[in-house]
Amino acid sequence: MTHRLRHLFVGLIAPLAAAACSDSTAPGTRVPTPDTPSVVGRYALSGAAGFALPALVNTSVAPETGDVIDVYVLSDTLEVTADGRYEQRARLEARIGQQVVARSNWVDHGSLTSNSSTLAFASEYIQNVAFTGRLESTGGIRLQQDLAREGNIVEYAFTRLP
Repeated sequence: MTHRLRHLFVGLIAPLAAAACSDSTAPGTRVPTPDTPSVVGRYALSGAAGFALPALVNTSVAPETGDVIDVYVLSDTLEVTADGRYEQRARLEARIGQQVVARSNWVDHGSLTSNSSTLAFASEYIQNVAFTGRLESTGGIRLQQDLAREGNIVEYAFTRLP
């Protein structure tokens, strides 16, 4: 396995560990105010980077081999609770050509603050992970996030679940 592929594989697999327990009453959390459209609810990913699922979210080249490594998001769910918390679970897949070379489950949780329709997420599970989003008038959410952990910020479109 090449160094670049190993790095990508570790980056995809590292978040596999189950989400650690957290204190949902941590100071500094803020819930949406009554005059703000409520972001509380469950959401499912409908597309990413302008593509339907599975969506290509990152392409890189392994320097040792020149192999092109494509990372796809297969699915993602986001749950936002009334106490200003979120939990996100995504499935990612790395491919060289049409061959799958790695799969991972991204699991994250943390706090959420909102200001009108602008959202700010801060992980309490994965170090140095923070991302932003916006609540859409349709009830969906758009996130700007680097799920592949390769430095490529992509827009993820979520639809509110009933």
